[in-house]
Amino acid sequence: MNTKIKTEVALVIIIIQAIIIGCVVWMSEKKQSILIPQTTQSQVIQAVPSQEKQPTHQNIQTVDATAGWQVYQDKRYDFEVKYPSSYFIQIDKNGVKLINKEEDAQKKNYYTECKDCPPFAENKSMTIKIFSNLDNLSTADWLKQHQMEHQFEKDCQLNGLVGYCGLNGTIGGAETFFYLNSNKKIVEFSNVGAVNSKFSAMINDPIKNQILSTFKFTK
Repeated sequence: MNTKIKTEVALVIIIIQAIIIGCVVWMSEKKQSILIPQTTQSQVIQAVPSQEKQPTHQNIQTVDATAGWQVYQDKRYDFEVKYPSSYFIQIDKNGVKLINKEEDAQKKNYYTECKDCPPFAENKSMTIKIFSNLDNLSTADWLKQHQMEHQFEKDCQLNGLVGYCGLNGTIGGAETFFYLNSNKKIVEFSNVGAVNSKFSAMINDPIKNQILSTFKFTK
């Protein structure tokens, strides 16, 4: 009888120990599950690195290379043009000349040292002349009427300005002219510089291209 009681007591003790051990394991697992944060869908979305916005044409700012240039305003013919500090303006009855300072100094030295030499080539300077066109002729017809035709002539566009090109000599441009026809006036830019074979741009002369692009009538 005593042996049976002892056996039953031992069995109860084992069952109680198993229950206690099971409870301890269950509580431990539950505690760990509480400590580990659950990843939600919103958190997953936030974890994905945002992609940078690609720049569009609306927020790309272009730099104006002529922003700090001086402005020449001509009250006689109602136009203005910008020029850099490396140039100065010379005005006479025949028009307005934009003269490169460095080239002007070279020219003075040239004639001081060589008085009987050929004329000095002013490649960096440019002259602007304004002529009346009351009959509103095309540039080609106006040149013909005034006997100012060139060896080569063609409609052209220089640095965004639509006009008319005239060359005397080779395509390289011994004498190069560019004309604008507007407001019943003919604007002649002489000594423009060498142009390419398509008459679309001046070659190796970014300053002249920029000066030309700033010309505009004020009235």
